Amino acid sequence: MGFFRNFSIAFWLLFLIVSCSDDSGDTPEPQPETDQRQANLVIDGSPWTFDQYVLLNVLERNGSALTDQEIADLGAAAYGEVVLTFNANGSGTETGFDPIPSNFFWDLDSSGNVIFLDNAGNALEPPLGSFQVNLSQQRVSFTAERTEEDPQTTMEIRYSGRADFTGEF
Repeated sequence: MGFFRNFSIAFWLLFLIVSCSDDSGDTPEPQPETDQRQANLVIDGSPWTFDQYVLLNVLERNGSALTDQEIADLGAAAYGEVVLTFNANGSGTETGFDPIPSNFFWDLDSSGNVIFLDNAGNALEPPLGSFQVNLSQQRVSFTAERTEEDPQTTMEIRYSGRADFTGEF
């Protein structure tokens, strides 16, 4: 009897050890529901209208006496009329911003951010290439460098900032 009891205990211990193996080496699968939520946010929030401009850094002043607030105002004026619409079929439209075409294609990258695509489906380079999607604040934003002419001195200034857009929910 002792043999069967010891054999039974050994069998169950071996079973527990095997069934509780370490899975920490496994790579978690991407979360498609998060991507779908972000895509739905972008689509359902359309049209997205410019909300605010945040100056991040003045890169070159070139003798300009403009204050940081005045430079931020130039950035805000550049995006002030921009409205973006993202459609479920991957197309979109924009109004109010000359450098991007009126019609565009878009998708989500591996980080869940909106990327703009050319007609062949290739991602465009920033600043037109990527929007960060913030699910909790229901906003999209992108960071870009700009070069503007100082209206007082005609000197070029270069700066970077973030343009935030809010959706219609």
